[in-house]
Amino acid sequence: MRVMDGFVGGLVRDALNSATTERGALVASLIEHHEHRFDAIRDDAMSLLIAGHSQP
Repeated sequence: MRVMDGFVGGLVRDALNSATTERGALVASLIEHHEHRFDAIRDDAMSLLIAGHSQP
């Protein structure tokens, strides 16, 4: 879990520090929705990652 948190946190941090964000990218949508709040963006991205890897 720590590895995934570090990976997702890095992606979010890079996106927040980027001068431009790709329109239509999921992380760009999360940034806008959460008004650049790192913890909220990271938490949603982690939830989406975990949900996408769950077994039925």
